[in-house]
Amino acid sequence: MQYPSIEHWIRVENERQTSVDDQVTTASWLYERAYTAPNERQIRRRELKEEIGDRLDHTLKTILDNLLEIGVIEKMTLPGAQAFVLHERTGKSFFGVQSSQNEIQVLLNEEVSRLLADIREQNRPPRVSATADGGTIEGDSSVTLREFVADTLDIPPESVESELTAIDETNEDLDATFDRMTQFDAVVAAIKDSDEFSRQKNYDQMGWRNRAHRWTLSEQAVRVEAQGQA
Repeated sequence: MQYPSIEHWIRVENERQTSVDDQVTTASWLYERAYTAPNERQIRRRELKEEIGDRLDHTLKTILDNLLEIGVIEKMTLPGAQAFVLHERTGKSFFGVQSSQNEIQVLLNEEVSRLLADIREQNRPPRVSATADGGTIEGDSSVTLREFVADTLDIPPESVESELTAIDETNEDLDATFDRMTQFDAVVAAIKDSDEFSRQKNYDQMGWRNRAHRWTLSEQAVRVEAQGQA
């Protein structure tokens, strides 16, 4: 399919995702500032968050992953960089993930169980609201932690447990573990970034880390936008 613009491309391919408006905002910012593959310019996620994070309603990780999946952006890894799994609650790093599969699964399952316990206990919306000067006062929010997590994952609230829990913990392959880990990592990052929610249980992020990753708008995305403006 041919698209008249990057925005149209995103809205067609990811129309069911609640983060679609944020995806358009992010891709537009990259294009306008020439962070594109043809220009050989990339940006770190941390730097991008500093620039536009206050304009987004979803985590930047979720937004970038969704854009990457449909080819609007590319993830660049600098030569010599080595990815690893970091368990942030203990600070433990795993570089040989194949040999550490069992330990990674055990740690992930424990973190997920703590998150799910937190979700079940926080079954009422938090009583906070923003004030004009950026502070908070007591009031009624309409979103529960379960709904917040579901929104982060772009799934229905009733699917949270099944999305984050292994069907068979004794026979889960490594790819399935990493998929769950990536989702869990995004959820906890979103909770930590949230002004409405906080962790009431002792759990933290767990996921892939590589400080050499950079992000850029793909060559195809640049071509689509250029043709649309012609």
